[in-house]
Amino acid sequence: MRVAWLPMGALVVLALAELCRLAVRCGLLGELLVAEQAWLAQPSTELMVAEMVLSLVVSLLFSVAVCSWLLWEALAYRRITQLPGASWSSSPWGVIGWWFVPMAHLVRPRRLVEELYRNALPELERPSDERARVVQIWWALWLLSQALWLVALVLTEQPHTMEWNALADVLVSLSFTGAAIAAVLVVYSVDRRIARL
Repeated sequence: MRVAWLPMGALVVLALAELCRLAVRCGLLGELLVAEQAWLAQPSTELMVAEMVLSLVVSLLFSVAVCSWLLWEALAYRRITQLPGASWSSSPWGVIGWWFVPMAHLVRPRRLVEELYRNALPELERPSDERARVVQIWWALWLLSQALWLVALVLTEQPHTMEWNALADVLVSLSFTGAAIAAVLVVYSVDRRIARL
């Protein structure tokens, strides 16, 4: 499916931009840790500007990656719902909607992607108890990055926690990059299975 290259490309570029931002954040953390009184330290202006610009770039790339992921997921779902013997719990466009339902968005999208992964094989080749490890890894990294992002957000409101905030930002970048790379593997795995149909 040619549309699979769109989210894969967007996610790879997003991961690279996030790695650049990670390098800048590590530099900020290093400056804060070297300072004798870290809570009085002011990071260099160049690093702060670089971090702000990269944050803007990552935000824009994230928007492109999300849109391309949702389009790919809906089109892949639509394509394989036409297969005989597949069991489906949503409509092709319903897979997009579950991302925006509060609380359900923590579980339902993973289940739909696992369903997509499992049903993207011909019926005779479909194991009954197959667990999609790549989907589980992607989802775990995605949830971890979101939880760490919330922790970092809370830390920005606390006084004297610049080094903890910088460390949380580094961990967010690492988990987010891992989630983006795992998402590329999910798209590639599902697309490779669909190509065999």
